[in-house]
Amino acid sequence: MNFRWNINKTKLRHFEDLKDLDPIIHKLLSILEIKDSKEAYNFLNPSEQTLQEPTLFMNSGKIINYLRKAIQKKKKIFIHGDFDVDGITATSILWDFLFNELGADVLPIIPNRFEEGYGLSEKSIDRIVKQDGEIVITVDCGIKDIELIKNYPAIDFIITDHHTYPKTKSGKKKSLKADNLIGVFHPQHPKSKLNFTQISGTTVAWKLICVLNEKINNNEFSPNIYLPYVAMATIADIMPLKDENRYLVKRGLEKMNTSTPLAINSLMQISGIENSEINSYHIGYIIGPRLNAAGRLEDATESVRLLCTKNKNKSKKIASHLDNLNKKRQELTSKYLEKAQSQIEKSKEDFLFFIHGVDWPEGILGLIAGRIQEKYSKPTLVSSLNSKKNIIKGSARSIKSYNVTDAIKNFENLLVKFGGHAQAAGFSLLPSNLDKFKKSIIEHANTNISQEELIPIINIAEKVQLNDVNFNFIKTIQKLAPFGFGNPRPLFLIENLRIISKKNVGRNQSHIQLLLSNKGKQVKSIGFRLADDFKKTHIDDRIDVVCNPTINEWKGFKNVQLEIKDFRISKK
Repeated sequence: MNFRWNINKTKLRHFEDLKDLDPIIHKLLSILEIKDSKEAYNFLNPSEQTLQEPTLFMNSGKIINYLRKAIQKKKKIFIHGDFDVDGITATSILWDFLFNELGADVLPIIPNRFEEGYGLSEKSIDRIVKQDGEIVITVDCGIKDIELIKNYPAIDFIITDHHTYPKTKSGKKKSLKADNLIGVFHPQHPKSKLNFTQISGTTVAWKLICVLNEKINNNEFSPNIYLPYVAMATIADIMPLKDENRYLVKRGLEKMNTSTPLAINSLMQISGIENSEINSYHIGYIIGPRLNAAGRLEDATESVRLLCTKNKNKSKKIASHLDNLNKKRQELTSKYLEKAQSQIEKSKEDFLFFIHGVDWPEGILGLIAGRIQEKYSKPTLVSSLNSKKNIIKGSARSIKSYNVTDAIKNFENLLVKFGGHAQAAGFSLLPSNLDKFKKSIIEHANTNISQEELIPIINIAEKVQLNDVNFNFIKTIQKLAPFGFGNPRPLFLIENLRIISKKNVGRNQSHIQLLLSNKGKQVKSIGFRLADDFKKTHIDDRIDVVCNPTINEWKGFKNVQLEIKDFRISKK
């Protein structure tokens, strides 16, 4: 892939009260649009003071009073989550608190992706009805299901969610009312007093726990015990790491490393990296995928069992099962990516890829779409006709400039169901509408996307010299951690590096390992999924690299390593 290299030209702000900070920190804070010394200090030192009071959520008082009486009467409560990391963790912490701290008669329920689909549905509620459920608390879902809720008047519902609040055609937030709706606990509520609303579903559940603990629980219990899971969901659900999210992730990661929860420890052990300090990378690439694997291939309830169990042997057993599922998921993803390649070759002139298969595993369609979109920088839809040949389900991933959900909405008359965000969506349709939908969405993309938009931009914070990249430089950059959406790890340009050695590594030999040098200094480097791109280079070639400098630790030894994101042949 060819990137457009954008070296940041942000005007440097000098934060007068923070003169002792390295100049590179002033530059990086300027890029993040930090305005003054106070804001800079709070960013570098996130504190509990950034947390918004849970009582600022609308309906908190009404929900607390209702649940107090319901728990006393031993009413049967179900917590209805979803099958991604956010839904799993939200379900787990709320169940754990209600059951172990408040003594509620409560059970978790996670929809089965293959039989019930995403979120709240008739099938998942019917499952609750069969188990004599009286109350449903939704987590990470439910905000768009008011009409469905009305169809079950015998059950009381409490909605806790963080997804986009429903709006009228005029753009006003809807007033969600039903006789059996006790309350909506949502940061974007029309009457919300919250200043910051971009929080995960697990954070919303945690806020509810905080209120319940304060108003009902008489024990000296701290809801902060759940912060590792709040941090995990915030990272996995790609919430912006600013405002209170920054504190929650920083504090959650600290707790994760000082008193690692049993489930996370088991996942780290089964991955062979139990001695590492857990950071955002481990959440995104080690822990998260394993928790997600159950929902992609089997039943995500298994991940809830892992997060909730207090038994070490059971924890290890479930973690091992999830690890095996994740390996199977990786194998299936590779297998179907190969199948998709032939369709890609036939449609390279189009600005959108539409890949279609028969009886492809539904749980990996989004992964395939994401990998293709990442590789070719084109919006990608991947769909599959089910084994009964009566419905097609699909996932979409898109580039930044093309809102794929809005694009799909133009053809909703051809669909059974769709929904999503700007860069990710899901959809289903009847087989009879496939050809028309495929043709329509490709034509829409070809008309509305420019050639330039298909060339992704890689943002470079600063151009530096190799001699300046040392342990101290990397530790200085680390002051801006935790990194993630809204606070990306800064990338640096280092020019005129000579290739001393290179070799392909990894399971599929898809990564490249290099030894690079400049002015007598050598540095080890790694380029993930860049092996093919480096085929055109030779020993002694000079290259410019855009990279993330890291400290690599192996068998007790530490060294500086460049994680290469892109490169080009040097002009010098």
